[in-house]
Amino acid sequence: MVEHSSSIGVFVNVVRSTWGFIGPFWFPDMEETLGSSGSGGLMAGMIFLFSIIPIALLQWRKSGKSSGVPATLGQGGVPTRQ
Repeated sequence: MVEHSSSIGVFVNVVRSTWGFIGPFWFPDMEETLGSSGSGGLMAGMIFLFSIIPIALLQWRKSGKSSGVPATLGQGGVPTRQ
């Protein structure tokens, strides 16, 4: 996973920049339709649905698949599997 960290960072920035560009086109309509608390609730629900739940599922799935090989510290103190 460490070898893919830069690609993951680029992907996160692409998604963030895309939503930062697209959002202002529909945020005012959403605010007008749902109001401030409704818009905040919708955005909080989307964050929970699309980020927190997948991360929790990945952590849960990963915890059941331990290989039994102890992690050792590699270059720069990063844990690696041998």
